[in-house]
Amino acid sequence: MPKPVEEQYPELLHYTTAAGLAGILTSGCIWASHASFLNDAEEITHFFDVRLIDIVRDVVLAYAQDLARAPEVATKMNAQGGVEVVARTEADGLASRLREATLAFNQPYIFSMSAPRDARIAQNGLLSQWRGYGTDGGYALVFDTARLNDLLQLEGRTYHYLHAQWGDVHYHGAGQEPQPSTEDVAESEAILRSGIGLLVRGGTVEETPGFYQAISGLSCLYKHWGFWEEGEVRVVAIPATPEIIAFAAEEGETRPSRQAKTFIRAGLAVPYIELFSSLPQRTTQLPIKRVIVGPHRDKNLRADAIRRLLQQNGYDTEVVCSEIPYIGR
Repeated sequence: MPKPVEEQYPELLHYTTAAGLAGILTSGCIWASHASFLNDAEEITHFFDVRLIDIVRDVVLAYAQDLARAPEVATKMNAQGGVEVVARTEADGLASRLREATLAFNQPYIFSMSAPRDARIAQNGLLSQWRGYGTDGGYALVFDTARLNDLLQLEGRTYHYLHAQWGDVHYHGAGQEPQPSTEDVAESEAILRSGIGLLVRGGTVEETPGFYQAISGLSCLYKHWGFWEEGEVRVVAIPATPEIIAFAAEEGETRPSRQAKTFIRAGLAVPYIELFSSLPQRTTQLPIKRVIVGPHRDKNLRADAIRRLLQQNGYDTEVVCSEIPYIGR
């Protein structure tokens, strides 16, 4: 069994700007942005375009070969180009329908963190992340994952989500070495194969427990190998839609759904949800163990300012400066 995030990683880093850091500290919540507005052009769609097609083709081909054992079926398939051609045509159509159906309801909001691969990165941050902030510099919040998991559990008990999880991002094509996400991916893909197998035999995906969670999770946690260095761990949250809320209310569900808000970035209105805001029974601040001030000419001055900001918001949290001698361009 794969280890839960809170057992696998004692700490996780969230890189942000000065404005983002101030917003998190003053509000006591974190913002999960809609996946369509993240910095990956293939966000969510990468799984459907590079992996789901292969899975569906494997399952459909096996089924077609089984059917083709009957001479009359084999004759019909041969007339259409052969078993493999028929299977591929059917598989591509099914994969397209699954993609369309999932993306219609799969409106995920994502909060990204990074798993440090060694003690130096845990203390100083990752150079590639600091480079992303250029001359403006950046900051990293270091979260205690066990305590963060407690807050996520409370969030799930309080608000109604179609799907919610957190886990390692899987970098497709990154190499043959197992990734921390490998077991999770294998488990979800097995569920997917089972559901697709029922579909091609005339059944429904509802007959496969966890099918929706598997396809949603895979689509949200599958990324291009080029992002591998980030070692991303994600919180994925898909709030219940008004239609689902109304249906669930008839079954006795009373939890409300998180409502999306927007902020402006580079002239663009970006949807987000506030995780952990207005949680009943919440008695703790965000589990921030320390703040890393990214490489900058004025990093020590910035560190002093962050210490004051932390104190003003009731945090007794360590502030350290990254020792990476990068000053930007």
